[in-house]
Amino acid sequence: MEGSLMTEAQSKIRISVRNLVEFVLRSGDLDNRRSQGGKKEAMQAGSRLHRKIQKRMGADYRSEVALKHQVREDEFSILLEGRADGIITETSGIVIDEIKCIYMDVERLEEPDPVHLAQALCYGYMYASEQDLDSVGIQLTYCNIETEQIRRFRQAKTREELEEWFQGLIHEYVKWARYLYHHSIRRTECLKELQFPYAYREGQKELAVSVYRSIARGRNLYIQAPTGIGKTLSCVFPSLKAIGEGYGEKLFYLTAKTITRSVAEETFELLRERENLYFSTVTITAKEKLCVLEKPDCNPVACPRAKGYFDRVNDAVYEIIQEEQGITRETILAYAEKYQVCPFELCLDISSWVDGIIDVIAELYRTSIISAKGQFVREGKRVAHDEHGMGRYILATKDESETGREISITEVDIDSFIRAKAAIFSAINIMLSSLDMDVTVLEHVYVAGGIGSGINMENAVRIGMFPDVDRSLFEYIGNSSLAGAYAMARSDNAVDKVDELASNMTYMELSTNPRYMDEFVAACFLPHTNRELFPSSVQE
Repeated sequence: MEGSLMTEAQSKIRISVRNLVEFVLRSGDLDNRRSQGGKKEAMQAGSRLHRKIQKRMGADYRSEVALKHQVREDEFSILLEGRADGIITETSGIVIDEIKCIYMDVERLEEPDPVHLAQALCYGYMYASEQDLDSVGIQLTYCNIETEQIRRFRQAKTREELEEWFQGLIHEYVKWARYLYHHSIRRTECLKELQFPYAYREGQKELAVSVYRSIARGRNLYIQAPTGIGKTLSCVFPSLKAIGEGYGEKLFYLTAKTITRSVAEETFELLRERENLYFSTVTITAKEKLCVLEKPDCNPVACPRAKGYFDRVNDAVYEIIQEEQGITRETILAYAEKYQVCPFELCLDISSWVDGIIDVIAELYRTSIISAKGQFVREGKRVAHDEHGMGRYILATKDESETGREISITEVDIDSFIRAKAAIFSAINIMLSSLDMDVTVLEHVYVAGGIGSGINMENAVRIGMFPDVDRSLFEYIGNSSLAGAYAMARSDNAVDKVDELASNMTYMELSTNPRYMDEFVAACFLPHTNRELFPSSVQE
């Protein structure tokens, strides 16, 4: 695998060790009994204890060792990156140390977690290959967060054993990469050639042109048009054409009622039948409508579909994306039954691999009723609290909802959103501060990928997702990875330019940066604990 020659036709993939092993080797149960707040606290406490353990080790212990390894298989060149928690130099040889801080009693551990072990094995293979070692030791260090009790597992591996295991891991990942690579090429070629299926009705072409221009310019468009003009097709078709030209990566079609969802599904099916559209879609339906139980209770005790869900879901996803294009509610239920997995969670897992997402959703404007912490501070007929004091905003009462059940957004939902935007802003801040710079030096802010196709930049700055700089500095560049791949396939100069840029880049592992957690926590407010960073928000 590694001896094959690199060609210009190869697709370059960059992935972290953690993301690789967590995707390929994920296993276990769905369990709603694990709270998000607990995970956040564990992450903070674990990071502090992690550094404490490293500092206790002697001079023969090197911490946070950056590793890279290039793998070539078929048409792919995969750059694997990561940081070994520790590399120990002993008289008997080299030992790779992977540290995991947990709440569980370490004495109850009989063996390392398979995903944790896989991370250490990856680092062992990468380091053995880099240093041309015949063998390495693999050590898993588990530490209880509350008691700081430590338990270690160690095993020796030859380079041949590590290589055989590693090739199996990469082979499993490449089948997914191959699907995305060839699917993306075929999809783009199809969308570039896609034609409108009928002669335009009066006003229909003007509407389609307006939709395309709005997407290309990164602007919002509000449409009011009479019944019968064909609004759905006039919006879907130019959106698909825009994706084909690199202005987006995924299409989200949001609808509040079953009838409008059906119209969207029929529109995509029409384009497949009349114009040979190659574009996969999945309909995400409310959990209550899909659940096999009378009332959703996603844990292995209450639901057999939750038990071992992650052991089976990858096979289900791989088959459905290979065999289906229009993935409807009925399709989801059939595959969920075949593989005995939760249909709602299967919807969400599939959504990462398809092009268009049709969702049942409602939007809430929350500025005046939640605090900077994302907690409800105003009362009203739409604000309610459960028996534990957890607040929620009612988007639709059970009488207003088609399902007969209340639709609401909770403080937990808002907290998850705040943490997501905090991760983005804190990463930007850390990178700038590491160079003794601040946002005033920014000349351009490029927003790539699906997030750039419909984001309202004013609102994104207002809530603290992006730095508060002149909005003209922000530029949406669409699917930059695909555009770059095409440029490299067509031009040797583009290949040279990419190599030049890559050689001048510095890899920064944010999770091990001593300041990152402080920055992240500070950004877990709307817009930030330091309001001076967002003067335009303060002025409002």
